[in-house]
Amino acid sequence: MEQTEEFLQCPLKTAYATSDSYNAAERPFAALSGELLDKLFVIRSWKVDAATNPIPFQFPDNVRKTLYDVFDARPTEVPIIVKEFQKQAIHHLIRMPRFILGDAVGLGKTLDTLIAFAWLKQRNPAAKMVVITTKSTTYQWVDECTRYTKLRAKVMTDTFKGMKSSNARYAQLIDFFENDEYDIIVTKYDSLKGRRKVLEDGKKERVSEEISNFNKIFRAHKEHIVLTLDECHRFKTTGTQTRQLIQNISRFPERVWALTATAIKNGLEEFYAISSAIGISPLGTMTEFRAEYCLWREMYIGRGRTKRIITGYKNVAFFKEQMRPFFLGRSQRQVNEALPRLTGGEKVAIAM
Repeated sequence: MEQTEEFLQCPLKTAYATSDSYNAAERPFAALSGELLDKLFVIRSWKVDAATNPIPFQFPDNVRKTLYDVFDARPTEVPIIVKEFQKQAIHHLIRMPRFILGDAVGLGKTLDTLIAFAWLKQRNPAAKMVVITTKSTTYQWVDECTRYTKLRAKVMTDTFKGMKSSNARYAQLIDFFENDEYDIIVTKYDSLKGRRKVLEDGKKERVSEEISNFNKIFRAHKEHIVLTLDECHRFKTTGTQTRQLIQNISRFPERVWALTATAIKNGLEEFYAISSAIGISPLGTMTEFRAEYCLWREMYIGRGRTKRIITGYKNVAFFKEQMRPFFLGRSQRQVNEALPRLTGGEKVAIAM
């Protein structure tokens, strides 16, 4: 691709990121302004020095100044410290309608997300955040919310006002959106994806009844929703009901943030499956991506049959250029340097 002077000055400005020619089905968010992308590139490139040159950021009032002890239910005197590389991530989350945060384990993605939402909530009191995560981290999200912020969070349960199972979940989500009791609701992928029923012709439904119903609820309440998808490698595989769920409900919220510490290890195909599921698809559909960016070979599987498997990737440089505006991922080693590099770790195949 021939690089223009403008592209060299700000590599976040790409044809896809700045174009408004895509229809709503292909891209559920508006084009990004050049001014915004310039600002984010400056933040990524900031010569970080917390003492003399900190990244500007106005912390919202609903973020605590000291940690809250969730076990003893009392405030402590331990100050909450947000590091400069975390401010870089928070700026991106606040401003990007669709974004993947791929920082390594231990770099504070949960805190980044909570502060970014708190910032949006302070400016838009109607904002609501839905966090979808794994079973093991649902209550951890609520604890972290209480530990760092004054926001009100709850976990979606299997019973609600005399209802059980999916009906209870539908009612809880509607109640969450329509009332002011909570700011954040946390649920599991497995609680929302449901199970496809077998139709009269013996075939299964394309999507489960649960996905269809949650899709309608998100559509009806789409204003002011921030959707956070923790452990987003859960929908890295095409054809699964988990990915169908995310593809359906991601079309409507104002913000969709995907969090993962393993995106760099998954390879280009799985990374693009994640990004396209939440509406970031600068390289077309998964079929188009596989044709243009994947190297294949036939593998014999027995009984005269073969299947195609991916052996590598091509056009990697262009892939990275197109994905760069929508991804930020740093390793532990990188953020300990004076100037954190903006790429994503050792697996250079999809480092940005």
